[in-house]
Parts: sequence; structure tokens; C-alpha cells
Amino acid sequence: MANRNTIADVINRQNNGVPLTLSATTTLHKAFPLADGSAAVLSINNPMTRIDGDAAFPNFSADGRPFLVRLAGTVKGGEKYQVDLCLGSNVITPVVASTGLSANGLTADNWLIEAEMMFDSTSGFLRGFQYGWAGPAQISQSALSQVLSSVTLAGLQFTAALTIATANANATVTVTEFSAEAL
Repeated sequence: MANRNTIADVINRQNNGVPLTLSATTTLHKAFPLADGSAAVLSINNPMTRIDGDAAFPNFSADGRPFLVRLAGTVKGGEKYQVDLCLGSNVITPVVASTGLSANGLTADNWLIEAEMMFDSTSGFLRGFQYGWAGPAQISQSALSQVLSSVTLAGLQFTAALTIATANANATVTVTEFSAEAL
């Protein structure tokens, strides 16, 4: 949910408050779409600006400034599912953070991924760590590191992707939060 440091919000700003949903009766590996079918892409603006205010942050540039991406939602069915935070626009790889393959036993449950990151254009590294949960399982904090030689500050974008690993799982996975905030 947007707070005073929110710099991007896919659900509330791009999809009119409607959660992102994917349903499947068979295996799949697909990016979550917006309600109109277009790509659900979280873009980190440069300069970083609050979505609910006109003023940019004091140093303006996203270069070398830490930010948090939050991806959360619910699952119904889907014996084996995985939600990934991917680097890029409407892509399913490379994966930056993930719930990992979760076996929820075809019940209803919830999940959350938070990734605290920082990108600097000089080194081309996106570094940070992720943590969260998928149902009753904790996502252990782990480091992330990506070399982004072809990415610029203007192109720092993320996509949410879903993998259903069990055929006939009758899964419905809903993203209720897909946002970024400056730290």
C-alpha cells in the first residue's frame, strides 16, 4: 500500500486498484498481466519521485539510492507454485527474488517477497537481499546480485511471474501488492 516513500505502485496506479490474477489448470510459466492484458511492469523512476507528491527526494537520482520492492498476494489451489520478481519489462527471467517452489497442498494461503536493493550505474550491479514467506514456509534472507550491463537507470524495471509446477492444480494466484519505495 502506498506510503509517503512510495515511488511506484502497479496495483493502484496502473490497474485501478484491481489485483493481478493468473489462473491455471495445468503447468505454466508466465508474467502477470494488467486487467487490460498489457504487461504489469514496476518501473523505478529516475529521478525518484513520490507518487503522492510533486517533490523529488533530496538527491533526485535513483543511482546509488536504496529501494524496496514488495510483491505479495494469495493463492488458492496450486499444489506447487512459485512467484518470482524478475528484472525487466514483461519477462520471466532473470529472477531477482522468489518464493521458491512452494507446496501448499491445494489450500488457500498467502505469500510475500520483499527485496531491498540498490543499483549504481558505475559498477552496473544490482545488489541487495530478499526475505518473506510462502504459506507456512519462511523465505530465508538471501543475497541477490545481478550485473546489469545493458540496464540504465531509466530502464530499471521489474515484472512478477508465476510458475505452476503441477498439472491440473486448478490454481489461482493473485498479486495484491506490487510496489516500490525509497529507503
